[in-house]
Amino acid sequence: MRVPPPVPALPHPPGPVPLRGTVAWGVGAGHLALAAVHLGLGSAPWPLIALIVISLTGCAALLRDRIWPGDAVLFYGGLYGGTLALIIKAALGQPLQDNLGHADAAATLLLIGHLGLWAAVRLAGMLAARMPAPPMTLRLADPALLQRAFLPLLAVGMAAALAHVLLRPRLVNGMIEQGAGFGGFGTLSVLLVMALAAGTTLAAGRHGPRARFWLLAALLLMLGMTVVANTKKELGEALIVLAMGAIALRLQPTPARLLGTVAAGAVLLLYVGPVVHIMRADFLDLGLDGRIAAAWSILVDAGFDPRALRAEDARIAASFSYAYREGGSYIYPVSANLDRFALILPVDQVLRGVAQSHVIGPAPFLREVAEGVLPSLLIAKSAATGADLIAWEYGIRIHGNAARPVLGLAASALAIGGPTAVLPLVFAVMLPVVLLLNIGFGDLRRGLAGYTACCITWILAETTLDAALVFALRHAVLAWLACWLVSRVFALAPDPHR
Repeated sequence: MRVPPPVPALPHPPGPVPLRGTVAWGVGAGHLALAAVHLGLGSAPWPLIALIVISLTGCAALLRDRIWPGDAVLFYGGLYGGTLALIIKAALGQPLQDNLGHADAAATLLLIGHLGLWAAVRLAGMLAARMPAPPMTLRLADPALLQRAFLPLLAVGMAAALAHVLLRPRLVNGMIEQGAGFGGFGTLSVLLVMALAAGTTLAAGRHGPRARFWLLAALLLMLGMTVVANTKKELGEALIVLAMGAIALRLQPTPARLLGTVAAGAVLLLYVGPVVHIMRADFLDLGLDGRIAAAWSILVDAGFDPRALRAEDARIAASFSYAYREGGSYIYPVSANLDRFALILPVDQVLRGVAQSHVIGPAPFLREVAEGVLPSLLIAKSAATGADLIAWEYGIRIHGNAARPVLGLAASALAIGGPTAVLPLVFAVMLPVVLLLNIGFGDLRRGLAGYTACCITWILAETTLDAALVFALRHAVLAWLACWLVSRVFALAPDPHR
């Protein structure tokens, strides 16, 4: 059967395309407003300047005509390193330097690490632009292929996600049970991201009504999956797909879309987040129906009042002494679980430890890369990761507690080699990572492969350098194979609507 010719890029609805200049002015005005608020709160000048530069460079990465996966990594890095910290601290009325021991030095090292990432992303983008697009990426830009693949991908992706929730290793008292469970189905999570990306693309095209119905159904299922899995990752990743889709398809910011975005964010922040945190103490022994029933009972007991949910969430969070303390939380005495969105905190925490003791060195992290990539037949594996090693060494978490702390690239480079190693280590590690992503998947607007890659790379903003290499050598390779299989299977499949 003859394969239909590929199209050069994702389709987008006719009509005027919003000017980049307008968006840029809006971004600039927003940062000026944040700067004014922080100056009024008494924020120190240098951390404010550093975080604004980090945030602006991240936002600028998505104001390009050709957006590579590396640009998405830079955007997520700016979001975690600058934008969200500025917004959260402003909303709470706290100066940026509060709860930091070395605010100026931490801001400097975070900025240096971000500039190392920026340099790697820019160079990788220039190199990838000179290379021809892989045939797989062109096939995945065909709307007919997306239509054929959408529902099968959605079904398989949902089944794999459910199997992962049921069979994955369990956390007991903060520790993963060695040898318990099977986490292999987690590697298939990319299929669900691909399905949502395909559905978003179709919803903006001529198959809009039918695709929008299934896309809405998928989002509701993702909401249920978030409750069942007791993590916010599932729903958060779905929202990332929608946001990246709006950028890829150049969708106009209509009132309905803005209202939907605000509503989704409110549901996640006011209801889903607190319910997930409240359930974590008891959900392990509940079945699927029990978890959904428990979530519903929590909402009913609170009278669907977000203030009551927040109060119960805060009561539970205050019991975690390693996070709920001055210097252990960026927003102390507020107990909201928002520290992961402020990467200046782990840089400050590691800097305190480096000043008092020593750097860890590269050897343990090379071992973590080998454990993450090689099969267990070739290497003995442990439940701990590079992030755990750093957290234990510098007192961020109690030793033995594998709580997967969010540290970021700069903090991990600081732990490996000290302050002078931050720039070269981040650049040297992230250049091959983002170059592999750019070459293998193509850019955001070229097709489903690039769209998918831009959605799954958010994890690189909060990960350590060793985990970034594992992502490139294992997760990205598996994602590429999934994209290649979809491009072959559904390109040859008959069109059900003919």
